Amino acid sequence: MRFNPYDESRPRDEEQTLAPAQTTRERLARERRRRADISMFSLPPFVTPTYSELRRLYVTYRNDPTVRRLILEIQCARYSILELSAMAAECHWDLSKERASIEEARKTFSRLRHRLRKELDRIGQVHGRK
Repeated sequence: MRFNPYDESRPRDEEQTLAPAQTTRERLARERRRRADISMFSLPPFVTPTYSELRRLYVTYRNDPTVRRLILEIQCARYSILELSAMAAECHWDLSKERASIEEARKTFSRLRHRLRKELDRIGQVHGRK
């Protein structure tokens, strides 16, 4: 089981030794940091458009290049996710073989890493922070 720094289910040693006011202050500060970490890369909840909805929007806004570009970007991202998922499955298969070698695993992970880097370079900056 991996260590989770935000796990509130088990007591912490430092909480037991601090004064009650410090414990509350520390708990609130920890909660603020946790929420900041969660919200850094999250989006507000929304309904993902289906393929047929994207096709309908593409036809409806055929003359608007901005809408068409966004729709194509969504579809490109979906194809990239499928490709990366297949590459990850290949990496898993290479490692699960009975005679898996470190060199084979390194090659498949390297291909996956390079494809991820290519996709990240293509899309540019993901969020406002650097």
